[in-house]
Amino acid sequence: MMRYITGCVRGYSGGYSLDGDRWEESLDIGDVYHQLDTTLGLSQQSGRHIKMAGEDLEYSVWGLDIDIINAPFAPSNPDTAGRFQAAATIELEVPLSFGWSFLPPMRITLHVEATYIPKF
Repeated sequence: MMRYITGCVRGYSGGYSLDGDRWEESLDIGDVYHQLDTTLGLSQQSGRHIKMAGEDLEYSVWGLDIDIINAPFAPSNPDTAGRFQAAATIELEVPLSFGWSFLPPMRITLHVEATYIPKF
């Protein structure tokens, strides 16, 4: 039987599962592209996730890389222990046009970080 502890206990969060009599780190990033596709209305094309504006390409994303840093299990002082964090990078390309001429697309690597912060 597997039990999971994820969530908050007095300002503490982390991803662990009980394996026999030991708690083991248990992290799963899930299907982030599915969430992006659903939330942003993207579709897949040629290895990229694209957003269309009518018949025109609005933007595309690809190359998602996510690193998760788990909080330590049962720290002696949760106030000074490391926090549950996620850092991600993703490539974004936006076709640009201005007036009668076309500019090359804007391409950028986005860096995003999220850290668990207790609400109360």
